[in-house]
Amino acid sequence: MRGPPSLLALALLLPGCGGSSAAPTPALDLESPAAPPAIRFPTLGPLPAPPIGTGAGFRSDFVRAFTDGLQIERPGERIEVRVQAIGSLQLDEAGGLHAGDPMGPDLPLALPVRLPAAAYPVEISRARFQDADGRSEERVAAARVRFDAAAPVDWRWAGQFTLSSGLCAFLSPAAAQALSSASARLHAAILRAVEADPLAAELLATRGMGPTDLAFCPAGDGEGSVELYVGVDAEGNPVEVVADFLVLVEPDEAIATITKPAGWPPGILASPLLEELGIELRRAHPGETVPTTGAPCWMAIDARSIARDARIAFPRIQAWDADGQPVELVQTTEGYRIWLPEPPEAGAIARLEIVLRVGVKPL
Repeated sequence: MRGPPSLLALALLLPGCGGSSAAPTPALDLESPAAPPAIRFPTLGPLPAPPIGTGAGFRSDFVRAFTDGLQIERPGERIEVRVQAIGSLQLDEAGGLHAGDPMGPDLPLALPVRLPAAAYPVEISRARFQDADGRSEERVAAARVRFDAAAPVDWRWAGQFTLSSGLCAFLSPAAAQALSSASARLHAAILRAVEADPLAAELLATRGMGPTDLAFCPAGDGEGSVELYVGVDAEGNPVEVVADFLVLVEPDEAIATITKPAGWPPGILASPLLEELGIELRRAHPGETVPTTGAPCWMAIDARSIARDARIAFPRIQAWDADGQPVELVQTTEGYRIWLPEPPEAGAIARLEIVLRVGVKPL
């Protein structure tokens, strides 16, 4: 299990910010603030079309992610979800909402909703993973800003941003502007909070004694990108924005299986799954060698099609003998092409599997 990301290295970028001893994690305040009054919020035009690899089938189940006390039992592991209210994000004037990495180099992303001046509750979903030996770790699975008391019935993709420091923030338009002009001061304040508690989720006032207009929290395992979704009610009105850190998901894998691969003649090995994904698995011809090493070639895989489809991860190749024991394979890659040199005992491989991640499954 992998714990929350450390931001101590970022302290080297700021004068006067060094390592301090970590304080105990404070008790959770699980009392959810009252939702703001029911007001309908217009979007700033049509929401963007989700790119391949996002949207339904590629996100967490937000209803479950924000069900306080939810228990998820898995083989050798138990997950408990707690919902923590961290306060209200204040907009002191009507405008949009921004999201991004508050310590990163990119400007926060403007989300496609326009809100009246008000205070909007912010909550995070904290997932505690505990294994059979009692070891545990905790990560923030998602964060949201609520606009309305109504429960969302659907979520629409609203954008994404890349994690640099491992933090996610929601900001008012004024806070987004203040972050660009007073970044050193605000970064120092965020670092102090994270050094005291790596799972710190807090609100800040970006303009001195002004409103608390920046809410930040650690984002999952601190790597990759954050997907943003607008939750809408039955009439299609936005009622919340959710940042998904893809903690409460597991890979949805497709496996193409070739039995007794050494007995196949040279040429394409038929696999409807691989053909549907545009991936070619080929038994090498006699005398064919691996281009980069010159070793005798056994199998060649052309997976260039997945470079154009963000749904699909790079293939993982595994082999098993007749007793179901794994067989170690050597592979050589060049871009999205893979070659398997001829193993010493190719006939000992009873089953060859090409494993591809084609999405995620919510826990």
